[in-house]
Order: sequence, then C-alpha cells, then structure tokens
Amino acid sequence: MLKLLRDLSISSKLRVIVVLTSNVALFLACAAFLSFTWFSLRNSMKRDKIVLAEAIATNSTAALAFDDGQSAREILTALGADPQVFQAALYRRNGSLLASYRRNQDSRTSQEFPRVEAEGAYFRDDSLMVYRRIVLDGELIGTLYIGTRVEALNALFRIHFLVTLLILAAASLLTYGLSSRLLPLISRPVLDLARTARKVSEVKDYSIRAVKENNDEIGDLIDRFNDMLAQIQQRDDEQRRVQEELQNAKRGAEAANQAK
Repeated sequence: MLKLLRDLSISSKLRVIVVLTSNVALFLACAAFLSFTWFSLRNSMKRDKIVLAEAIATNSTAALAFDDGQSAREILTALGADPQVFQAALYRRNGSLLASYRRNQDSRTSQEFPRVEAEGAYFRDDSLMVYRRIVLDGELIGTLYIGTRVEALNALFRIHFLVTLLILAAASLLTYGLSSRLLPLISRPVLDLARTARKVSEVKDYSIRAVKENNDEIGDLIDRFNDMLAQIQQRDDEQRRVQEELQNAKRGAEAANQAK
C-alpha cells in the first residue's frame, strides 16, 4: 500500500489518505453499531418471551397442581396469538409431559419436545428456547417451555444492516466529494510551487516568482522560495555587473595599447 502511494501525486495521496481514514473510521463505527443492535435485539426478544413465560406459568399453576391436562392445553393454546411461538409444553415435576402446543402450519417443528433444562432463555439454531420453573408454596411443581422462531429478529437485523450499509456508502461518497473540493486548498499551492521550481530550473530565469495564496505554512514556504530566487537573481546581477566592468576595463586597456 505504501509503495503504491509513493508514486502518486500529492493531491492523489491526500485524497487516498482522507478517504481511507474516514472509511475505516466509519466502518468501525458501523460495525460497533451493528454489534450493539444485534445484541440489543436478542436481549429485547429474551425479555419479551420471559415476561410471556411468566404470565403463562402463573396461569398454569392450578393445572399442574391438579394434573389437569385439558386446562393446561387450553392455557398453552393462548400462545397461538403470538406468531413467533411455534411450540410450547408444560412438564410435570418429574419431567414428564402434561400438555403441549404446536403451531400446525410450522412444518419445521419437530414432533418431539425438548427435555427440561434449567430456567432461562437460550438461543439454539433458529429458535429461542425459554424455560420457566413453576413453584407452588415454595415447592417445584413443573416447568414451562416456550419455543420461539427468531426469523422476525433476523429480518429486523437485516433491515438495520442494509440501512447501515446505505449510510456507509453515502458517507463515503460525501467524504470523497468534500475531499475533492477541499483538498486543492492544500495541493494546488504545492503543485504551483513545484511547477514554478521546474520552470526556473529549465529556463534559468530567476526573476520568476511563485504566487502566494494563503498565509499558512505553505505560504511561508513560498515566501522563502521567492526570497531564495531573489537572492540568486541578485547574485547573478552582481556577477553580470562585475563581468561587464571587467570586460569594459579590458576593452579600455586594449584601446589604450592600440593608441600607443
């Protein structure tokens, strides 16, 4: 990368540096934003399903206490109102299945329900599995399981991802456009100075002067360059004057000799 930059013009180098630095900073910012968004969406989904599980678990206490499978199935059927839930189950204290719910149109749903796990919410493959312990009078009487598809979460994240890519692309184009308009403030005086130095070197005319545009470091450099040209011009003028005086003196001496 550095080798490629060495042979570019100063305007191209400045543009590459500005655009590359800006894009790297934007990329890191977008990556951090997408990471935050991804974990925020997952945590938000976890919280929502944990709250839902708590509500269903509370309503299922009596059904588990009396081992009423019919009532338990009716309670689980209420989960059909949530399109993300594809299956649910109520387990007895010993882990056996009391009642279950499965969304009919979901062909990907396994015919077997998972075993009881520790209370919590776990992302597994393309689903979120929530387990809620059900306690009555301080004694565990069963466990509620709710399985939720994460397709909606993934779709929402894809939207965030695409929007972020569009913002990154727009910011990159804006950075390039602004750099193309603003960088000549730096590169043009330097290029003009280089052209002036080349012209002076080619024609040996030290009366040429570089044009100063700004009162910055480049302007100071142009002042010093012009001072150097003025000193060289003064030295050359002095040398020409001395040579002319010598030539005049020589011609005078020759004329005097011829007169004798």
